[in-house]
Amino acid sequence: MDDILSTFISYGLLAEASTIVHKKAGVQEWVDNGWIDALVLHLSSRNLNYSDDPAYFNGLENESFEPIENSKIKEIDEKNASNYYYLNSDLDDISGEDILHGIIGRRSFQPFYKKEFNQNDIDSILWFSNQYARKRGTKIFESSDRDSVYDSAFSALHTYIVIYKDLLILDQVLSAGCYYYDLNKHALILIREGNYKKEVAKLAIGQKRAAGGLATIIIAADLEKYSTVYKHERSYRNLLINTAQLCQFYLVQATIKGFNTFITPAILDEEMADFLDLSDNIPLYIAAIG
Repeated sequence: MDDILSTFISYGLLAEASTIVHKKAGVQEWVDNGWIDALVLHLSSRNLNYSDDPAYFNGLENESFEPIENSKIKEIDEKNASNYYYLNSDLDDISGEDILHGIIGRRSFQPFYKKEFNQNDIDSILWFSNQYARKRGTKIFESSDRDSVYDSAFSALHTYIVIYKDLLILDQVLSAGCYYYDLNKHALILIREGNYKKEVAKLAIGQKRAAGGLATIIIAADLEKYSTVYKHERSYRNLLINTAQLCQFYLVQATIKGFNTFITPAILDEEMADFLDLSDNIPLYIAAIG
């Protein structure tokens, strides 16, 4: 028992009551929301030290910490120049209360609602979910900006969305099909037209829920390019962390709009790459909305 208690204390799971007075309310809120596992993980991992800090690899003066040039946009532009669909960015700001509702209210494995996308739903979900990525992807990194060094993986992330019904956006019909999201232009670029519910479910290793909603978002990444920016074995881990962060933004924004979500990393990689017409990116995460 003493060993167990000592372990709990070393992980920060047990502490003197007098040292956590100001934290009790926050801890209780996590407990009330059923986030026990997340709380334990947070407390036990918050003081981990890593020896692969980017400051120790080529130094902060290294010019390779620049945003990754998005050749994917250029490649798609050349193939699909006439298939740009610009979305609405003249959107009402989302309040902190709405964001809190989205974070607390999101649940996995809930039935999809029998509802359709309203005007601006897709526009809003894509616009607000990518605010952070948009800022990071266009920022000129300064050598003293440590956050930019860590977060530059956002420059290597790409979003695809498969829509299963025709939509009317800004007086233009967005046909059912697979699209690439140009986050800087806030536009969708048609990759292939058609209803691909069966194909997407198959590409998610037969999971029907992956294509059971109104749309499916697929996050892909250019690992090779990011690895040239951050020359260390931790680059893949960083890429996965940022992928999960971007996916969480999508989940919260979809919840704010009143939709349920389903997520899975289970993907037939090569087949999905062919479906999305990926040349050098790898598909990493699926988020279905409905």
